[in-house]
Amino acid sequence: MNTQILPAQPIHAGQVLKAELAARNLTQADLAEIIQRPAKTINQIITGKLGITPDTAMQLSQALGISAETWLNLQSRFQLSMLEADKYQDIPLRAALYQNYPVKEMVRRGWITAGKTFEELESAVKNFFNLETINQTPQFQFCAKQNVAAYQQTISTTNLAWLFKVRQLAAEQLTTGKFSNAAVKKAIDELSGLLRSAEEVRHVPKILSACGVRLIFVESLPNSKLDAACFWLDNQKPVIGMTLRYDRIDNFWFTLRHELEHILNGDGKNQAVIDEDIGIQIDGLPESEHLANKAAADFCVPAAKLDSYIVRVGAYIFSERKIIAFAGVNEIHPGLVVGQLHNRTGKYQQLRKHLVPVRNFILNGSTYDGWGFANRSNDE
Repeated sequence: MNTQILPAQPIHAGQVLKAELAARNLTQADLAEIIQRPAKTINQIITGKLGITPDTAMQLSQALGISAETWLNLQSRFQLSMLEADKYQDIPLRAALYQNYPVKEMVRRGWITAGKTFEELESAVKNFFNLETINQTPQFQFCAKQNVAAYQQTISTTNLAWLFKVRQLAAEQLTTGKFSNAAVKKAIDELSGLLRSAEEVRHVPKILSACGVRLIFVESLPNSKLDAACFWLDNQKPVIGMTLRYDRIDNFWFTLRHELEHILNGDGKNQAVIDEDIGIQIDGLPESEHLANKAAADFCVPAAKLDSYIVRVGAYIFSERKIIAFAGVNEIHPGLVVGQLHNRTGKYQQLRKHLVPVRNFILNGSTYDGWGFANRSNDE
């Protein structure tokens, strides 16, 4: 037998063994004695009741001069041929789905159901992203059915899934007032009165609802650096989505005011504004981001007052007593001052105890998804 060439059609190794014994004028009993195995074992291999193990393959190699690899290849090819290929045809399709979308996390969060079959899972993904076929590129709709396909190339499917969830919750939320820039500016004035304590953030959803702004909180997906987003359901329905990725009073207020500035400027009407690592000053930021950052910083701690404070005590001097006093005079939480000083100096480890969490306060009374809960609305 040519040990380098295997039969075109997979056959059981026992048939090859039977032919090799006949060619050598050996009986099954002879082979059993040669390799010191029970005659019953040899018969079961020849009749296809037993397969070739690595140990047996090595013994046959020594007895018949046919490599162990050949025997094992015969065995594995035959076993594979016995499997129903159709049974596994969904695997590459399922693999592609998991590679293209954060399916595992979407199922875990209850955004879609896995179903019992691939078809059910595929249908769930298509419905979530509003696709007719799974080969389409998800297109996020802005301003009354306007699609911006090119934009999808600039956002990961992880963040896109998050954005779709925010829109889904926003579409279900009603506001108590109508949107106008004047109403939003009035709301910002009201919000500025809440900066003294962390607990006061609980009033934010009600204030924004009164000015026609939908505020949605959706926990970020793994490996995402998304902080917030701004988009519009239509020209009169702005939406702010936040991840609360950093549960700190300074980050919350800075991010919220940043997104409100986008709304005042009409940003996000043609494509969603996706903000990652808000507040970090890097080259190449669009002018809209610079404006939003400036407005947010000035909201947390009025720039003129902070500049005056720095002139008096120095930017790199973190005196807890003076910071608390400065915050008290300006009726803001010390964490807001510390946060702005961190951004100015890069000394992020100073007085972090003042960067208190706010998530538990803000989620109570908000529309949100995540943190162990799904689709909680402000009506519950």
